Amino acid sequence: ELNGDLELDLPEGGPQGRVRLDAGRGTLRVREGGEWVDFPYQALQFDSQLRPEQVDVQARFDGGELGELRLDARIDPRGEEKPLSGTFALRGLNLAVARPFVPQVEQLEGQINGNGQLAGTLQAPQVNGQLRLSEGRVAGGDLPTPLENLQILGTLSGQRLDLDGGWRSGERGQGRIAGWLSWQGTPSADIRVSGTRLPVVVPPYAELEVAPDLRIQLAERGLSLSGRIAVPRGDITIRELPPSTVKVSPDVVIVGEEAADAGQAMPIRMDITVVVGQEELNFSGFGLTADVAGDIHIGNQLDTRGELALTRGRYRAYGQRLTIRRARLLFVGP
Repeated sequence: ELNGDLELDLPEGGPQGRVRLDAGRGTLRVREGGEWVDFPYQALQFDSQLRPEQVDVQARFDGGELGELRLDARIDPRGEEKPLSGTFALRGLNLAVARPFVPQVEQLEGQINGNGQLAGTLQAPQVNGQLRLSEGRVAGGDLPTPLENLQILGTLSGQRLDLDGGWRSGERGQGRIAGWLSWQGTPSADIRVSGTRLPVVVPPYAELEVAPDLRIQLAERGLSLSGRIAVPRGDITIRELPPSTVKVSPDVVIVGEEAADAGQAMPIRMDITVVVGQEELNFSGFGLTADVAGDIHIGNQLDTRGELALTRGRYRAYGQRLTIRRARLLFVGP
């Protein structure tokens, strides 16, 4: 239910009056897939004082798990630019409310709090302040490594957000994220993700420890990934090949099936070096057991070049155990 009061006078010098809106208690409903997701809220209020030279706006939203947002703004309505000033405060936004919209993960937790100032103009607002994510957890589903005790500080400066934070994974894994996002003009970003001894599980084939040092950049020309990934230790066990080992060529048309419109994908440039087995990476499959070591380079379109060697190899076949004297895996293209 929406209640409102309107007092308005329109003299030649400019509008004067007051606008009050109160939505009281209610529920925000968002459709996700074929189901509705409900978010009850406790209060939603808007109050604006109108004067020819100034418009004061106060908004309050108390959304329970959606958090509490307070906004106080002041706008000069004269002229085309309409200068803006004010403050905002966000408290207790629970990340768990977004879990239904991220089917790739099973656990999504954490709280976002922040405050800051508003500046700029109504057409190009500037936001300065801080947002802090604390006690975050992202795990399960398609995510190969859990993010636990995720802490990120976001510093807002105009139309840019600087990030600095880290997380823990498993017993010994540590990760770090730092960089910036900008939405001034064309969206752009430059983010670095690094870590040590991060556990990566790809069921049912691999349990690895990974140390990434990656740079993610977004610009007009697209997305680029560069850096280094070390896989010093772990175990790979393959009992049988998955059904998707041999894929249908993309130009094949299957009669009776509608072709999926993939749209125009964002171009991705890659420059990644993968270093494998500095300590001990074990492989077991198809009667073969061996240690894997070497390095490969992954370029655009997954163009992969490099060499992995199998050392201390044993091969069981025809009732015998054969010693592998030399074995190499050569990568020479996509």
